[in-house]
Amino acid sequence: MDRRENIDTLHSPKKAALLSAILPGTGQIYNNRHKPKDRNSRLWWKLPIVYGGIGASIYSTILNQREYKAFFNERTARLDPNYEFQYYPDYTSDQLYPVQEAYRKYRDYSIIAGLAVYALNIIDANVQGHLLHFDAGDDLSFNFIPDFSFRNSTSNFGAKLVLHIK
Repeated sequence: MDRRENIDTLHSPKKAALLSAILPGTGQIYNNRHKPKDRNSRLWWKLPIVYGGIGASIYSTILNQREYKAFFNERTARLDPNYEFQYYPDYTSDQLYPVQEAYRKYRDYSIIAGLAVYALNIIDANVQGHLLHFDAGDDLSFNFIPDFSFRNSTSNFGAKLVLHIK
């Protein structure tokens, strides 16, 4: 049976990317539904990475924001001369600002990581949609042939790349 008979003409990589943009992972599910019957599913390892990455970045963002606000509130509360140190007594007022800024930086990194995982999810759904029916069968062959030639006491080095499609 020819592999071309399994190609689903209604499948759209654009739709897969749009679905992943709306709800992460749905583009991969859409691609899995339209894959040829003889292909293995890659869904079992992609979805945990997508949701784990987004979940970890959200958790890290919330944690770092909470610590940033705690140090910020402590630093501003210490501006009052009648304030008694309740939180972070081991830190001086001068030491609070660098710690606060470190948590702000970590929070920003967490947001960037979450956006990167989200963008990679969309890109993966689109690329997987385009390569869904790519023929990777035994009818393809690839040869790499090094080429050395010597003429008039000079040497030339090169390579040939030969691709046979049957």
